Amino acid sequence: MTAGATLGAGLATQPAWSARQDEWALFAQQYLSPQGRVVDTGNGNISHSEGQGYGMLFAVYANDFQSFRRIWDWTQTTLKRPDSALHAWKYVPDTATSVPDPSSATDGELLIALALCRAAEAWGQHQFLQAAREIYDNVLKDLVGTVGGRRVLLPGQNGFVFSDRTVINPSYYIVPALQKAASANPVWLEILQNGLNILNMCRFGDWFLPSDWVELGANGAAPTPAKGWAPYFSYDAVRVPLHMWWGKVLQGRDEEVYSTFWNGFGPAHIPAWVNLANNQRAPYDGPAGFRAVALCTGLTYDGSSLLDVLPSVRDSHDYYSAALSLLARVAAEDVTG
Repeated sequence: MTAGATLGAGLATQPAWSARQDEWALFAQQYLSPQGRVVDTGNGNISHSEGQGYGMLFAVYANDFQSFRRIWDWTQTTLKRPDSALHAWKYVPDTATSVPDPSSATDGELLIALALCRAAEAWGQHQFLQAAREIYDNVLKDLVGTVGGRRVLLPGQNGFVFSDRTVINPSYYIVPALQKAASANPVWLEILQNGLNILNMCRFGDWFLPSDWVELGANGAAPTPAKGWAPYFSYDAVRVPLHMWWGKVLQGRDEEVYSTFWNGFGPAHIPAWVNLANNQRAPYDGPAGFRAVALCTGLTYDGSSLLDVLPSVRDSHDYYSAALSLLARVAAEDVTG
């Protein structure tokens, strides 16, 4: 990993830059291939648009233009759909058909678009902004549906819209990415507000938390945990409070809900999942990335600064936990910096 030390210089103090680059170097060493593929080590070493978006976002955060360019080039070459600016959601190495499904994943597209916007701002390269706008436009065209008269984010092109219900993933409402989109097209403000209204109704179980997957009735009825998926607050939904806090919309009742949940288990025993139907918790704790999310969104810590207590990438043992830990650092600098 080679840092682009002369690009975007002066955007942070030297200690902050050092910490950024150290954490990114740890992530890149473990999870970034020389070709620019972000490897999901906890899921058979596949890659996906989500991971590519995270990698691009983290490279901008660390001022590493060369790695950003490499990740973006691999993403374009390997995952880009021939019919739009969107990308196939999954790459499977060492198989005859490495891209088995051309469908796109909305969270991956929003992460890629946000990273491109930030790259354009950091390095003054307009082509990245243009690419981001094309992605946002295609998400609006292909990955936004209407339920009960409200525009909502669909998780992907296929398999989520039924005659009597629409399934959504609350964690795909990546608030800063939607806010960035709204700066160019105000329709995204409507989509974001609709999403926040839905999240406000996703209060299931004793802890009043969102489930990983939620369904909306065709008539716009209140959301419920989606049939066909476990009614868990877990590896998807854990991102919901972080995305809200990152976008500075985690307030009032939401702050109270998440703070109560995290502190109810203590700093060392945040569960990997809780079942919102029967209120049982996992018999094992979540990874370090979960603690990073909790520290940003209500878990009590001592008087040190948030950045000082957030877990390092080295505390994680797989891609997703490491990504959550580094994403928490990006969010923390945006919110507190």
